[in-house]
Amino acid sequence: MNLPFDILDHIFSFLITHPASLVACSEAHPVFSRMVEKYQYYCLTIDLESTCGHLTKLLSDKPRIRNYVRVLRIEPVYRYISITTTQFERVAAILPLFSALECIVLSIACMMTWESDLPQVFRKALEGCLCLPTLRELHIDHYFNDFPVSMLDSHANIDCFSLCGTPKVSKVADTTYPQLKSLSITGFYENENHISFGAWAKPRITRLQSLKYDYSSDHTLLELLEICSDTLSTLDITLGDDVDFQCEPFASVVISVL
Repeated sequence: MNLPFDILDHIFSFLITHPASLVACSEAHPVFSRMVEKYQYYCLTIDLESTCGHLTKLLSDKPRIRNYVRVLRIEPVYRYISITTTQFERVAAILPLFSALECIVLSIACMMTWESDLPQVFRKALEGCLCLPTLRELHIDHYFNDFPVSMLDSHANIDCFSLCGTPKVSKVADTTYPQLKSLSITGFYENENHISFGAWAKPRITRLQSLKYDYSSDHTLLELLEICSDTLSTLDITLGDDVDFQCEPFASVVISVL
């Protein structure tokens, strides 16, 4: 090989989103195999149905891989299959092994309630990951009822949060607030929580650059825009057909009316 190591490493870094290409490179030469490892495991998906046992063995045989994982997705590969408490407990045992995570995506196909459907050991393990100084993004995909958004508090490292579902807001504490740059709340329709969510969000979105929102009412949206309209560059909103509001133009605006 005539190319310097750092040049090859830079080339492989462009293949993070092409796992098949990384596998091919790893098989092309023994030296490549070790070089591409950190990109092969940069984004790791934990399949709730089947991969925990295999992953545990892999991390035991090659502990260096733990430090390569930056993006962790937790999801069932096969949608709408019943997920047991045992499966979540197995994932909970693995989560503390990853010490350099930058992004966590929890993607469960079925509608779930945070406290009643997820075992405490899993919830605690996920919350423990928020303490990682490297972690910047948390995405709760699909529909979760009563996700405790106050769980983000005291974790100033997090600046990107998305939730599909209904947030649960505890009493706003006097603590260190994360300063979000990106916030996405979808699938949350107006109920008794919407006012308290606005109160929770206010001190956390003073530097917000991107907002995605699809409430059925514009009350909270207007409340949020009062705080972050000067910093927003991207606004993506879906509103009901009875909404009537005006806002200043942004660099990028997507508005859908149901």
